[in-house]
Amino acid sequence: MGAGLDRHLVRGAHRTPASPAVCDHHARRRDSSPGDHPVRLHSSYRIIGARDDEDPIPVLHALKPFGVSRVLLAHDSITSYLGALGDQLGVVTASGTGVITLAVGRHNVARVDGWGYIIGDAGSAFWLGRHGLDAVMRAHDGRGEPTVLSHTIGNDFDDIEAAYLELHADPLMVSRIAAYSATVTAAAEEGDHVSRDICVRAAHELAHSTVTGLRQTELTDADSPAVGLLGGVMKSQLIHTAITREISAAMPGARIVEPLGEGLDGAAALPTVSPESPLGQRIHVAQ
Repeated sequence: MGAGLDRHLVRGAHRTPASPAVCDHHARRRDSSPGDHPVRLHSSYRIIGARDDEDPIPVLHALKPFGVSRVLLAHDSITSYLGALGDQLGVVTASGTGVITLAVGRHNVARVDGWGYIIGDAGSAFWLGRHGLDAVMRAHDGRGEPTVLSHTIGNDFDDIEAAYLELHADPLMVSRIAAYSATVTAAAEEGDHVSRDICVRAAHELAHSTVTGLRQTELTDADSPAVGLLGGVMKSQLIHTAITREISAAMPGARIVEPLGEGLDGAAALPTVSPESPLGQRIHVAQ
């Protein structure tokens, strides 16, 4: 007997011009007895670099020669949500190089931000790094207060007044600027006033997106919605504490919870989502 294949492609959408597509893969055995050789393989994929409304049919056709019989396409914010909260009502804000918030209510789903570093991503690592660089330049030309960032970030450049030219010419500009977020959060923890102000403002942006998502899905204190805070930016204790405080003030019934898992776990859970549910309606299937 030949093994039946039921593979699922999950395609996400958070990308920057500086980053290529990335594929995550999950596979597990199912529908097999201990003594059987045939194995039905259930595979899930998440490919970063797509829109959330892509047609899954061309993808299925491209993968059929490899034994793929079923394709599920979903924005990576959906896999992050499922991985973090499962089927709970609530909101997930994931802040890494970029940021996106996804809220799921009883009747609808709301996406907040995730519009990229040029016109969005408020509170992301790029946002923090960009504001850190701005603080360095303001301190340099007299518009701003002195900051330790003038040394920790400024010393990375041979000529600080030519920093903008060097950054524009760097093909890894986005990730390079985002990496400065760690410098900003470290300086804030050590007492640098300017860095602390940047972190507090980032926390406000992230909390605002989170609460906006809850309100857009009409979730209230009575629903006790779950709140998942994901990504490298959330590792800053200062930022995480400030976000939690603002969310609790705006919606006391909201519960800040530890993530159940990660995006790859959410990708594996896609086939279990009811097509009639608000979240299921955003998962595109071809078979």
